[in-house]
Amino acid sequence: MGFTPILASKVAHAAGRSSSWFGSSSIQGRRPSQEDRCFARERMPGGCSFFAVYDGHGGDRAARFATDVMCERFVNSAAFKKLDIVKALKQAFHQTETEFLNIAGREGLRDGTTAIVAVVQEDTLTVAHVGDSRGVLCRGGKAVVLTEDHKPDLEPEKRRIEALGGFVSFIGCWRAMGILAMSRAIGDLFLKPYVSAEPDVRAMPIVAADEFIVLASDGVYDVLNNEQVVQIARSAASPEEAAHLLTESAYVAGSLDNATGARARRRCCRAPCRRRAPRLTRAPFVRSRRRCAARVQADQDGGVAPRAVGGGRRAAARGERGAPIRRAAALVARQLTPPPSLVSAAPPRGETPRGRQPPRPPPPLLLF
Repeated sequence: MGFTPILASKVAHAAGRSSSWFGSSSIQGRRPSQEDRCFARERMPGGCSFFAVYDGHGGDRAARFATDVMCERFVNSAAFKKLDIVKALKQAFHQTETEFLNIAGREGLRDGTTAIVAVVQEDTLTVAHVGDSRGVLCRGGKAVVLTEDHKPDLEPEKRRIEALGGFVSFIGCWRAMGILAMSRAIGDLFLKPYVSAEPDVRAMPIVAADEFIVLASDGVYDVLNNEQVVQIARSAASPEEAAHLLTESAYVAGSLDNATGARARRRCCRAPCRRRAPRLTRAPFVRSRRRCAARVQADQDGGVAPRAVGGGRRAAARGERGAPIRRAAALVARQLTPPPSLVSAAPPRGETPRGRQPPRPPPPLLLF
């Protein structure tokens, strides 16, 4: 699993003439493999756009399959032809789940994936999700949470699992059947019917103050809170820069997951310009702040400095990609409230702080 933010933004438009675009960023981070997937399709029938993030666990087959078929099943559903977006999303989730479980049964797959989908129409936003991937709306510069993470310890989820004869136990975190750290997902054949693929769907009107939405998996929110994610995205000059800045900021802040991001923006060529948030870095201080963040993170990683915040010559060789990395390090060092693990006194290199064990990989059957 990892984290995959998608940003879809809307600025008030006029005269009915609008254009849309999005930028993306993907880094594997500290994970041995990449299990994240994201999808974006614009100008679909009915005048809507489709954005999705899939965060795989136990392998990437479920995430890849959902990426390939979910949008197609949505467009081809009977409800979509009637422009019933809520019902069409439920049908798409159900059909994607059924088809993948058939494949998993034939091939003996244990893969699963979260899914969060946003369908943007002219004046309506509809969000559907299963799992702990999260949707956040920026409205007037403030974060508005659109989804609730499907965690096994939530009372409605716990009652549903126990009513089916299952159980919820605490092994590092609350887990369905002692294995999965979420209560809903696509796939996970060996955990059916306790892990459901029934999505929560929410539709809401788009108002003039709505700027963009962020769809991201749990790796982002392990190190950044909702307001921080929104402020990082607002500080960027373009959708492409925002996507890079989010992934690099989460990496520098200590995320152990994959990082994949995309930003899609929609506006009219004659729309009034939104006043962008102040730039969050100052050139004379970037290098020292970056080195400070690198030293702190190196202590957390056992004395090995992360490559994503490398020296000036490596950043220069990366060209344009170096700028988001430098800004991400500066954001973490200056703007963000770091996790408690980052503000504790750093031990001598090679030693472990008393009372805290070095991070360990999860057991093979514990899926995050």
